[in-house]
Amino acid sequence: MPTPTAAIPTEKPTLEPLKRIVQKAVDDGLVSGAVMLLARGDQILHQQVTGLADIDANRPAKLDDLYWIASITKPMTATLLMMLVDEGKVSVGDPVYKYLPEFEKLWVIQSQDENRMVLERPNRPLTIRDLLTHTGGLPNAPMPREGGSLADWVSTNPLMPLSFQPGLKWEYSNSGINAIGRIVEVISKQPYEQFLDQRLFQPLGMLDTTFHPKGEHLKRTVKSYKLDPETRKLSPVTLAHLNGPVGSTRLTVSPSGGLFSTASDTLRFYQFIANGGTWNGKRLLSEKSVKEMTRTQSGEIETGFVEGMSWGLGFAVVKAPQLRSSMFSKGTFGHGGAHGTHAWADPINGLIYILFMQRSNFEPHADGTDLRQHILTVARDAALKT
Repeated sequence: MPTPTAAIPTEKPTLEPLKRIVQKAVDDGLVSGAVMLLARGDQILHQQVTGLADIDANRPAKLDDLYWIASITKPMTATLLMMLVDEGKVSVGDPVYKYLPEFEKLWVIQSQDENRMVLERPNRPLTIRDLLTHTGGLPNAPMPREGGSLADWVSTNPLMPLSFQPGLKWEYSNSGINAIGRIVEVISKQPYEQFLDQRLFQPLGMLDTTFHPKGEHLKRTVKSYKLDPETRKLSPVTLAHLNGPVGSTRLTVSPSGGLFSTASDTLRFYQFIANGGTWNGKRLLSEKSVKEMTRTQSGEIETGFVEGMSWGLGFAVVKAPQLRSSMFSKGTFGHGGAHGTHAWADPINGLIYILFMQRSNFEPHADGTDLRQHILTVARDAALKT
C-alpha cells in the first residue's frame, strides 16, 4: 500500500463543499484549526489543513501537527490484544483475573442511596470481552500522581465495586481499556508502550505517534482550546485527562486515551484495519480478528454516545444509522476523542474519514456535536459523487 502522505489528492468540483464547510468552522471561531483527510482505500480524495495550531503564537496548522487523539487510542490498544489472540496467548472470553489476579474477588453494587450501598458478588467472572465492549461495569479509577505506573493505576480498580453485573449494561470505561493495556504488558512481558511501538507503530510507519511528545514532536503539538459560551471566544485549556504537562516523560501511559498523533499516522492505522489487517503486503493481524473487532459484540444493549451505535472489540460500530450516525453506513467502525478528533471507516462505501480539531467543550460532546455531523455528512456526499 502506498504511503498515505505521499499521495496527492485530486481536487474535483464535488469536493469544494467539504473544503468550504471546514474553512467556515475556523472562520466562525468554533475551532482554532482543523485537519481533514478523506480517503478511499489507499487514495486520498481530499486533504485540507485550515486555521492555527497555536493562536497566541499565530502558528499556522500543518498536516504534520500532533493532536491529542484521546480515546482514538482505544482501538489501537484493542489491536494489540487481538494480536496476542492470534498467537493463541489469550482469548477474549478469558476472565480478567487469569492475567490480573487482583480482579478475582470483585464486588458489584446491588443497590445504593445517599446513606447506604449494598454489595453482592458478580454472577460470573469479569471477562476481557466485557472490558473491550464497555459492558463490565468497571468504574473509572482516578489517575495516579505523575510518575505512576500503569500497573499501579490498574491495581486500584478492584478496590471499587462494579457498577452492575458484567454483561448487563453498557457504560463507557476508560479503566476497562487501561486494564486491557496492562494485560498486554503481562502477556508480552514488556511495557505496554514498547509493545505498541514494536508491533504497530514501527510496522505501519506511525513515527509521529507517541505518549510523550518531545523535541520536534512537542513543537508540532497543537494547543487545545475551549469556547466561551457567552463571548464566543476561544481560550487555552489544559488536557485534564493527563496527570502532568504535555511532553513530560513522567506522564502515566494511558492505553485508553493518552496518545498524540498526526492525521496521517491515524489514517495509516485505519487503512491497515480496513485492509483486513495487512500493510504493504504483510499481515500484522488476522482477518478473523479484524472482523471480530469491527462487528457488533454488544448484542441488543443500548450503547454509544449517539443514536444507532453498538460496540465491537475496542471500536464503536454503527448498527442502525440514524440521527447523529446517519452519515455513516451500517457497519462503519471507528472512534472519537474527547477534544474533537474523529476517525471512522465505512466498509460499504470504502471511505475513511479523519477529522482532527482540538477543543474541549463541544456540546453535548465531541461525537454528538452538530459540527462533526455536518462536516462528515458533506464529506460523504462529496466522496460519493467523485
